[in-house]
Amino acid sequence: MSKVDGVFARLAAGIRRQTMAAEIVMSGDVVDDAMAAMDPDVPSITAAKVRAALPESGDVTLRINSGGGVATEGAAVHAVLADYPGKKTMIIEGVAASAASLIAMAGDEIVMAPGALLMIHDPSMITLGTEEEHRQSADALSAMSETYANVYAARSGLSSEEVREMMRAETWMGPEEAVAKGFADRVQETRRSAAAASFNYQIYANAPKALMGSAAGEQDEAASGNAGTSGRPEDVNTQAAATAVEQKEATMADEMTEPVAAPKAAAEEKPVMAADPKVIEAAVAAERKRVSEITAYAEKAKMPQMAAKLIEDGVPLPDAKDAILEAWAGEDSKATMRVCVTRDETQTKIEGIVLGMKATMFGGAVEGPGAEYRGMTPKKLAMMISGDRGFSVSDMDRVRSGMKARGVVMAGGQHSTSDFTYITGDVMNRQLREAYGSRPGTWSRISRQRTANDFRTLYSVQAGVDTEMRKVLESGEYQATVLSDDGESYRVERYGRKVHLTFEAVVNDDLGAFTRLPQDFARGARNLESRIVWALINANGNLSDGTALFATGAARRNLASSGAAISAATVGAARKAMWEQRPLGAKATGDDFISATPDLLFVPPALEIDAMSFVADTVPESDANVNPFKSTLEPVVEPRLGAAVSGGSDTAWYLFDSSMPTIEHAYLDGYAAPSVQSYDEMDPEGVTMLARHIFGAAPVEFRGAYKNAGA
Repeated sequence: MSKVDGVFARLAAGIRRQTMAAEIVMSGDVVDDAMAAMDPDVPSITAAKVRAALPESGDVTLRINSGGGVATEGAAVHAVLADYPGKKTMIIEGVAASAASLIAMAGDEIVMAPGALLMIHDPSMITLGTEEEHRQSADALSAMSETYANVYAARSGLSSEEVREMMRAETWMGPEEAVAKGFADRVQETRRSAAAASFNYQIYANAPKALMGSAAGEQDEAASGNAGTSGRPEDVNTQAAATAVEQKEATMADEMTEPVAAPKAAAEEKPVMAADPKVIEAAVAAERKRVSEITAYAEKAKMPQMAAKLIEDGVPLPDAKDAILEAWAGEDSKATMRVCVTRDETQTKIEGIVLGMKATMFGGAVEGPGAEYRGMTPKKLAMMISGDRGFSVSDMDRVRSGMKARGVVMAGGQHSTSDFTYITGDVMNRQLREAYGSRPGTWSRISRQRTANDFRTLYSVQAGVDTEMRKVLESGEYQATVLSDDGESYRVERYGRKVHLTFEAVVNDDLGAFTRLPQDFARGARNLESRIVWALINANGNLSDGTALFATGAARRNLASSGAAISAATVGAARKAMWEQRPLGAKATGDDFISATPDLLFVPPALEIDAMSFVADTVPESDANVNPFKSTLEPVVEPRLGAAVSGGSDTAWYLFDSSMPTIEHAYLDGYAAPSVQSYDEMDPEGVTMLARHIFGAAPVEFRGAYKNAGA
């Protein structure tokens, strides 16, 4: 028997003892096949290697530790793993950054080792060539960024817009944050984690200091057996070879031609046995208690920064409390107070600038921190941020410098835009929300709101049943009825416009260019909503049962058979029809009525006088002219019902029961109002503001509405 055969035989025995599952270890940079072939001795991750390493079928555990690499190859590896039919458990051991984080998203279950890091950001590339070649590269990067964002959004449950903002900011996440945001499912129950993969982390803007220049040394320690592991066999190649006996399994290292001796400590370990579920449950409860009490103790000592380090290092609760107490006792209380005041002053300054600029641009009283910045304008803000007051520096140069500067007002630079862009965007957003909420559309009187978690189709389902109470049979049996259901479907859509605030407008202190935007965007959002909703009413399209929203037949009974002007007789006929509407599932000839009671009279502008006269509180000349409905209806004028728009009419009028909304509308979760996203433009100089609104609507209830075509 050869040496290799002997190793395989011994490993086969181990499989019988532990029923080892397929496992693949992915480490090194993410590169294409050509780059990997240049230095085959260096660990790397390619789509071809992953495809070759995957077993033919069955569950598989994948361990990844990579600082990233080629974006397109990361997408290719993700596609290979996503196509694999078995369950994939992805364990992030040290770091999964950039392209490696996309690969990690292919796991059906994503597990973060304690201390591991996950990073998402925008792909980047270097282009040499003509203007057109650079433009093509930019288009390719935009498409790749959207592709990455869609994968992250689908896995996390966040919207693509939220993910894109995280990518632009280059977001690093520890285990707990990754789980909280949906990028991982759980934190591995171990106190040790693998060293971060060797990688040039200096190319990243926000890489943690612990990764800068230290990964190579840590990797060397891991190779010599001195680095921590995640509780798995330390000889990765030997473990992969063991699995290959039962399943077509391999690691992403080179093929093993000679057995690799395991460290002595690993050789002395006893075989891993299945843990008692009760023991696991108790251990999890103990760890949660440790984390909770350490966090609470650190907060009481006003030293929350210590909690994360103590928790990550697995320090026992008694030792952690002692460490916090010692640190607290030795802390200079004055220094601590000074730090807190500095941080508060920064926040107060930002709030004051925003309030002062908002009052200057849009009016209103200036109180609190805003009083110090009364009269603040965009130009003054840019010059304040610049701070360069040399005699040779012109105002124009100071404005240009201030518009680009970062981290001057916003201490720490924890944002992806310049200070000027961030603050002006905040001012615009606040004013936009105020303007949007000041005058809601008339359609909101006949619509109910819901929240969409994503852009997938929403279903508005109504359930009904024949609730007529019938005599119990002599045998004591109750007569059964059948539950009926009906529903409409729609989805929210994304709308928006982009406007560029030029460098010249800032230099000229053209407040008009700024002050018009929030009002214009708010009006645009309200017009969009009204256009969508009233177009549904005017179109009178079919509902899911194949019948129009307003129809004369037995399926609806909410459309006058012949048009007539507003009068006590015609309104009385409409009210009768609404009173006699039956609930879904009720017998067509029964006496089970929902008793819809109209309280809103909607008319186009051409009928405003008629509607106002009908409900006016006047004394009739005779009893025969009494209007019994004048106190029951509120007239509402809506221009989009008139002949000025497609499908509208200057003669038609409507009754609605506000307690039975005819329309259902939805906003995307977190976007119940239009918002402005601002970002820097380098060529041409200035600030670009993107106003967006996410909204959808559909008719869902015909019983609370009645239409008369008028005359």
